[in-house]
Amino acid sequence: MKIVITLLFSAFLLTLISCNPPRDRRVAFSGGSTENTNPFTDGINDTTLIESTPTPVPSETSTSTTGTIPTDIPSTCTFSTDGNSGYKSYNAHVGKFTLCQSTTDAKKLYIQVQTPITANRLCLIPTYGNQSGSFYIGEPRCLFIYNAKTIYSLSLNINRINYTNITPNSVMMMKDEAHNYGPPFGYPYQSLLSPDAYLFCSNWMATHYGDTSYCQAFNAVGAFVFYTFY
Repeated sequence: MKIVITLLFSAFLLTLISCNPPRDRRVAFSGGSTENTNPFTDGINDTTLIESTPTPVPSETSTSTTGTIPTDIPSTCTFSTDGNSGYKSYNAHVGKFTLCQSTTDAKKLYIQVQTPITANRLCLIPTYGNQSGSFYIGEPRCLFIYNAKTIYSLSLNINRINYTNITPNSVMMMKDEAHNYGPPFGYPYQSLLSPDAYLFCSNWMATHYGDTSYCQAFNAVGAFVFYTFY
């Protein structure tokens, strides 16, 4: 019976994420940081991850320059100039990093990470809420991080139906890598890529009367950062 349940879940998961493009098409997708508190209050019905080409400052291939510090950022937002110090935040999932929201365009973000992320992309998902919960307002944007001193910029896509007029004030950030998620995902676990697991749990909660069981299993792994800009 346990095997049958796992197979049924796998079929259901494939149905929900079948509209996602192939994995190789997920192109390199005062602020505060809330580390892995409960960010789940709602889900998004669109599970599509679309391509996003990040725009680094000054260039993605730069390895010897510190890059130009953006001018449209809060005064509390600091970037590293030497690749060692000056980062604003730390989280065990990504290490030292700075993540800033533009003061002139809430959809525009700047990110700098000390430890390169090249085996898997780093995904940022626009959300709205507070430290007790949040909900999706758009699709993930994913990118590779090649250099500790490069400042990358990317634009969030706020395209959730009926939520396109909401201004993002937080993001869910996670690597596009697989983890073993426990029940009810599978028995004894189900290996899933983090963005897929997050999208699934949010969709499940939105369509099953607020059932948080899958999101609790996702939260227990802790492979994400819920980052707020308020």
